[in-house]
Amino acid sequence: MNDSLNRLVCEVVARHLQVEPRAIDAKTMVQQDLELDPLDLVLIALRIEELEQIEFPIAHLEHVRSVGDIVEIVRAAHASEADAPASRESGVRLGSTRPLLASERGARRKSA
Repeated sequence: MNDSLNRLVCEVVARHLQVEPRAIDAKTMVQQDLELDPLDLVLIALRIEELEQIEFPIAHLEHVRSVGDIVEIVRAAHASEADAPASRESGVRLGSTRPLLASERGARRKSA
């Protein structure tokens, strides 16, 4: 999962910036190298959440300095999802106040 998360985050960042993914790695600095602003980070995070079907607090982005930091946030979100299956089954997504719709709960159960 380590390599796949790195690759995913680099690809999302690259697509956001409309550059080649190979130009970005975990050591790439988001402000100094990529000139990303906080809105860019939020948009990238939302896309990752959508692709990975996870959620994490946007406040975690305040501490992001590198692309590797984003990877660590995604890794932690996956770990917290795995540690809290009861929350998912009850129909409430972690980090969300909106209950899942019945169709969303069914889709999640089928994929599990």
